[in-house]
Amino acid sequence: MTALCLLAFFCMVGVMVGWHQVWKRVVAPQVEAELEADVRSLPYGESACVTVKVKNHAWLPAPMVRCAIDLPAGLSLRDAAKSAAQSARVPEGNISLAVSLRPREMVKASYQVYGVARGTYRVTTLTLTLSDGLLSAGEARKLDAFVSFVVHPKKGRAPRVTEHMTRLGAVPSSRRRIPTSLDWVDVRPYQFGDSVRDIAWLLSARRNELIVVDRASSFANDAIVVVSAQVDRDYWAADAGTVDRVCEAAYAIIEQLIRQGTTVRLYTNTALQGKTSSKRHHLMTLSGRWSAKQDMALGHALGAIPVFSNARLEQVLQEVAREAVGPCPIKVVTAYWDDAIDMQVQRLRRRGHSVEVHALQPIAAAEAGRPVNAQEGTP
Repeated sequence: MTALCLLAFFCMVGVMVGWHQVWKRVVAPQVEAELEADVRSLPYGESACVTVKVKNHAWLPAPMVRCAIDLPAGLSLRDAAKSAAQSARVPEGNISLAVSLRPREMVKASYQVYGVARGTYRVTTLTLTLSDGLLSAGEARKLDAFVSFVVHPKKGRAPRVTEHMTRLGAVPSSRRRIPTSLDWVDVRPYQFGDSVRDIAWLLSARRNELIVVDRASSFANDAIVVVSAQVDRDYWAADAGTVDRVCEAAYAIIEQLIRQGTTVRLYTNTALQGKTSSKRHHLMTLSGRWSAKQDMALGHALGAIPVFSNARLEQVLQEVAREAVGPCPIKVVTAYWDDAIDMQVQRLRRRGHSVEVHALQPIAAAEAGRPVNAQEGTP
């Protein structure tokens, strides 16, 4: 009886060891996993469907397969409201899938991933843990994923844009009430429907009839928005929270301009690739009616702006001065201000541009009750 028990025991151990060796050489190398996403651009608070595929290419079963994915900080399995309401101790950044696969079987599992913070996030690896189902020890290996997501800035309501910017410390400049010589293209007699701002009063008094000036089309229909990620004189310094607030404010301003029928050219001082040296800060141009397609394009562009800048704001304003054909409204959204930036703004105003500065306080300065720049003050 004892001999039979020992024989059975050693047979069982032999089977387990033999299965482990077969599984290690035949099954484990042929189990693969991949990650797919239906969309790569996420409006803030909305979700994308992420699909995890695990496939067994072997002719033997894979008893225990576990696939784990660590999501970046800006992505969550809960939406923004639930993430803020629930306890932070609950894990929200991990995707875990545990399955048993038959020979030549593939399993798919879909998850809703929400964008909860603006920025660009990449899922580069996923961890695949395999076990033969008999021995406790498992084999873990890293697989490449290369899936990236861009989360748009938080979107504010358009009717509250002006109130929002005033609360954040917007400093609008006085708008010019009369045309200047830089705005003229031609003069002609007044016609019904012409703006009173276009009347050339001195010339009208000399000719004893109302004369209006034709403005450059860029002054009437174009606007330039400059988004600055600079938070300190050392322009490479980064402050993610402040840059997020700058992008949110710019999002609301640009949407309001496009809804008014304005063509918007967007400039930024962040690192851009594929641009010429003369136009390396021009990000995009938006025109036409406001639509879901334009909303997605603008949100994607602002969401992809990094938290650090590669140039000072005054350098971007110099590029704007070179490229602006005629006088046009310019809106600058920034969290940093100094004398060099102010000098470029005054230069643009002397050229006839209507410059409006929206100055946001950095988070640290706002909490301490200090102005945008403690040394220079607000613009």
